[in-house]
Amino acid sequence: MKRSFLTQFLSLLLSIVGIKAFAYDAQIDGIYYNIYEVSCAAAVTSFDSDPNKNVTAYTGTIMIPQSIMYNGKEYEVRSISSKAFYGCRNMTSIIIPNSVTAIGSSAFSDCSDLASVIIPNSVTTIGEKTFESCSNLTSINIGSSVSSINDNVFSGCINLTSVTLHTFADIVNSERNIKNIFGEQVKEYIIGQEISSINNCAFLGCSELSSITICDGVESIGDYAFRGCVSLTSIAIPNSVMSIGDFAFEYCSNLNKITLGSGIMKIGDGAFTNCSSLSAINIPSSVTKIGNYIFDRCASLASITVDQSNKEYDSRDNCNAIIESNSNVLKCGCKNTKIPYSINSIGVYAFYNCSSLTAIDIPNCVTKINDCAFDGCSRLAIVSIPNSVTSIGKYAFADCKDLASIIIPNSVTTIGDWAFRSCSSLTYITIPNSMTSISNNTFSGCKGLTSINISSGVKSIGECAFSGCVGLTSINIPNSVTNIDEGAFSGCEGLISISIPNSITNISVGLLSYCTNLTSVSIPSSVTSIGKGAFSGCSALASLMIPNSVTSIGKYAFKDCSSLTSIIIPKKVTRIYEGTFSCCSALTSITIPKSVERIDNNAFFGCWELNSVTTKNRTPISIGSDVFANRWKAKLHVPTGSRTAYMTSNYWRQFQEIVEFDLPTHQLTYVVDGVEYKIYTIEEDAPITPEPEPTKEGYTFSGWIGLPEIMPEYDVTVEGVFTLNAGVDQIICDDKGGGNLHTWRYSNK
Repeated sequence: MKRSFLTQFLSLLLSIVGIKAFAYDAQIDGIYYNIYEVSCAAAVTSFDSDPNKNVTAYTGTIMIPQSIMYNGKEYEVRSISSKAFYGCRNMTSIIIPNSVTAIGSSAFSDCSDLASVIIPNSVTTIGEKTFESCSNLTSINIGSSVSSINDNVFSGCINLTSVTLHTFADIVNSERNIKNIFGEQVKEYIIGQEISSINNCAFLGCSELSSITICDGVESIGDYAFRGCVSLTSIAIPNSVMSIGDFAFEYCSNLNKITLGSGIMKIGDGAFTNCSSLSAINIPSSVTKIGNYIFDRCASLASITVDQSNKEYDSRDNCNAIIESNSNVLKCGCKNTKIPYSINSIGVYAFYNCSSLTAIDIPNCVTKINDCAFDGCSRLAIVSIPNSVTSIGKYAFADCKDLASIIIPNSVTTIGDWAFRSCSSLTYITIPNSMTSISNNTFSGCKGLTSINISSGVKSIGECAFSGCVGLTSINIPNSVTNIDEGAFSGCEGLISISIPNSITNISVGLLSYCTNLTSVSIPSSVTSIGKGAFSGCSALASLMIPNSVTSIGKYAFKDCSSLTSIIIPKKVTRIYEGTFSCCSALTSITIPKSVERIDNNAFFGCWELNSVTTKNRTPISIGSDVFANRWKAKLHVPTGSRTAYMTSNYWRQFQEIVEFDLPTHQLTYVVDGVEYKIYTIEEDAPITPEPEPTKEGYTFSGWIGLPEIMPEYDVTVEGVFTLNAGVDQIICDDKGGGNLHTWRYSNK
């Protein structure tokens, strides 16, 4: 188009004063350009520098040529400038030539009638907000040379539903994925053959995606690539794909059909997790490695087949499962699996979270049920473990909530941690003689469990083994058990009584914590220590006899025992630790033996009814802060003659009243050869210093029989024992039948 003389004159005048009359250098066939003579290049530009004047500049379909002629010279069109088509609301489509390498920022912003765009392979750069608010844009095709796309390029393209990609470039990285670029509303993606890998998390959370076409050329699908694509119903993996990453299709809950190409060699862990609509799958012959729990929560999966040419896996005997051919391990199963008689092991996660499995027949050839084999099979109600099985792995039957009974055969020697956790319908269990230990958390959370039979072969019970078994009312622990670990019966709210066998020396941390209905506990004299929080929260426990064999009681051991009214601390305890009896709100009296040297912070805090404290120590005991919260209303009983010492103590003198009492005394009698040797009167709870050894010709003194370390609440008689020295013989005979016995000693040397 030739400019008029007036236009040329104005342009010359404005250029002299530094002002450009128009936003373009040339208009050719209705398209505006800036001309760059040195590089022989042209850039498509806007009609006016004011975008508001561009509304009617372009109408309908605009076809940008590869080159233009201007003033007799050819210029290649290499770019579309920033805001070139900004606000051109009457433009419906644009054809961009292969000569264009860059598209500037906001180039097509607010082109509200623009319906589709093909970006050619020549384009390497797309600026910010290029297609912002193109509200009627429905499809976009991105060429293979684009190096990066910013998050806001397609912002406001609310009707964009179809995207074809020939590159991922910097579109997908650790901080963003496809959804961040094109929006959640896109329903269809086509992955071009130029793309070799679908990146990790590429389509994660694309909830509207219902159609995906992966062209031959793609070699791998990354971890979590299609996770959460809940509208996706089918997908065909081309033969070029060699690997599917971990959890690649996790939570594609409506995916009911998937075709695996003949080139796939690896399927990652959890690849089809929660594909709850998937009903059938065929594993091609190319697959050499299958990860764990690939069909986790695939409740509809009814058919699994393996190509007969596969050398690593098979589905022998129409078993509807994946078998490792060389090891004869069942790798993956489904609700219709029939375990073949050639199988020797049920693999790790084999039926993991197979919620539609209701019954399974384990043949007599199986020797091992591996970790998590039936974990989460919530509807599994019938299972028979044959006597060929020797090992049950960790979590093997965890969360099998419908499993009401199970017989563990005598062939089983080990059951792993958490093996039957939260089997809430399980009512009884027998631990066979073949087992020596019950592992950690084995039956934790089995709320319906009312009966446990522990065989005499069991020597140890693991941490939290029966924790949360609220239906248990009593339990019999055999004397063979020598160790019960932390929290073994914690949270057994229905437990009323328990007898700890005399083979136990330590009551472990939290052993019976929060057994809220426990009223009776028998602690044998073999026990020497009570662990931290052992009985905390036992709110129904009103009385407890702690034997004098106990030398240590841990922190918070009896915290929140709100029914406990009195307690006698054993005579060998030297320290009452922090919070040991805190919040025992019904506790009215406490007796502290002479052995106690220190009472820590909050030991009796919250014992608001505690009105009587008796200490047998004549010297005020070292004491922490807030030990007796109710001390201003309580009476302190101290041994006769020690009131003054307690009155001068900054803490002890805060009691409402301090009164003295006479410590009871008891008689200690030493007997030698049936004759009283020495007699002492000793205060109760006082330590006893043994009497010096007596002598006797021809004998060695062996010790005092029955001598306690601390004076008990009663009189004690002890007997000295002698041993005849080596080389001395003793003859006792009758003197001529007269009834008198005589003793002769002689050396046999």
